[in-house]
Amino acid sequence: MIDKRGLLRRVTVRLTIMYLALFVTASLVIFMLIYFSLASALRGRVDKALQDEEVEFESLYIKHGLQRLQKEFVNEARSNGCGTWFYLLLSPDHRILASSDLTPWQRINLKPKFLDTLREGDALLKTWPRPGSEHKIRVLYKGLSGGNILEVGQSLRDNDEILEDVAQVFIYGFLAMLLVGTLLGWLISRRAMAGVERVTDIAAHIDGSDLSRRVPPGREGLEIEELARAFNGMLDRIQALINDLENVTNNIAHDLRSPLTRVRGMAEAVLYSQPDPSEFRETAGMIIEECDQLLGIINTMLLIAQTDSGLSPLSKEPLDLRETVRDVAELFRPAAEDKGIYYPAGYPP
Repeated sequence: MIDKRGLLRRVTVRLTIMYLALFVTASLVIFMLIYFSLASALRGRVDKALQDEEVEFESLYIKHGLQRLQKEFVNEARSNGCGTWFYLLLSPDHRILASSDLTPWQRINLKPKFLDTLREGDALLKTWPRPGSEHKIRVLYKGLSGGNILEVGQSLRDNDEILEDVAQVFIYGFLAMLLVGTLLGWLISRRAMAGVERVTDIAAHIDGSDLSRRVPPGREGLEIEELARAFNGMLDRIQALINDLENVTNNIAHDLRSPLTRVRGMAEAVLYSQPDPSEFRETAGMIIEECDQLLGIINTMLLIAQTDSGLSPLSKEPLDLRETVRDVAELFRPAAEDKGIYYPAGYPP
């Protein structure tokens, strides 16, 4: 069973989701800009066509009169489509003087109240709903001489169909791009995280007995390369520390073995012999001296460990090298004597 929470915690999945969210947002913004820009351009084209028709009919009315205007109304409506365009000339008291075929437009209010406020030369554009149809109409009202009113109307059906086609094309294109974008986002995310997966794989297969494995170089990017170098450098330092720890452990065992052996030898000599009390005191003093040396060695090693780890700051002070050499000689004298090595007379000074 798939763990949805664990899946969503994966960086690859999160990057893919973020990429898709950005893609969807950008696509919707671009579509809205294109859609509204196109709608505005189509509306502007309709307004320009209405204005051109109005100028043509006004000029025809002035030059040739009402009879010629009526004939032109009918011809123009038939040419453009009676259900798409209508033309109307009203008297000042809103009587129809001339018109195209108004049968498709009977449910439209062709005499709105605001016509009483329309003066000669005034032009007004209005958008109205069309009863029984999902498409609206755009109407131009123009005040003519003598108080007459010219109305030119056009259905916005063609505009709506163009916008619907654009929206449909966008939906299909968006779905196709979403599928491709998901695949590309996943591939890009996987490639971006491939270097991290290499580091994780190496870290998961490293154990305490084998620190020789390293992250191989890749081409995912500078950040991944820096991560791999930092991880490899950390492994180098860990391996060096382990080697140093092994050396220190061996040195500690060697340094502590000789004094402990001497202490044990003196204790056995006292145990299996019958010395007088003065010999007991002498042996006890020698054991105390050896124990002090052991404590000195241990304290020195603790101080070195604290200094290396940064817990104890390193203090600087003048050092007498002769005294240091003498202490070192005394430290290693028992080990040297055990091997039959003796210092020459007068050494160290």
